[in-house]
Amino acid sequence: GIGDEGMGLTGDGSYPYTSYEGLDFAANLAISTIDFGTAHLYPIPWSQTADPVGWGSQWIINHATIQKQLNKPVILEEYGITSNQTSTYQTWLSTVISSGLAGDLIWQAGSTLSNGQTWNDGYAIYPTDSDPTYQLLTQHSAALKARG
Repeated sequence: GIGDEGMGLTGDGSYPYTSYEGLDFAANLAISTIDFGTAHLYPIPWSQTADPVGWGSQWIINHATIQKQLNKPVILEEYGITSNQTSTYQTWLSTVISSGLAGDLIWQAGSTLSNGQTWNDGYAIYPTDSDPTYQLLTQHSAALKARG
């Protein structure tokens, strides 16, 4: 894998879809020695504020389309939003499942250590039974695993 943000692909013409950063997601994934693709998803820092949930779902679908075209797995290796996490992630994670995207990893998985919680940049999800976002991620992991 390359480990890039997944920019430079056909879409709505907004900044992340352009090749402004010198990336062409499909061309890079088509390289014969590249085994899998990666994408990030941060609609708010990328100025996609009108509908970050819907925009994010379409971003996932567009990457899944290229995954299918090139027959190489793609993972959403990093994603986050700092408000309405549970409802936003519910939509995005449902899109990961329905689109067939190979998988996903949140940014940022927090931990609680003997001296307190690890650093939180606003995206952290801590493993507690009382956190609905953590519970959602646990259920999503099981759904990904069940896909085989």
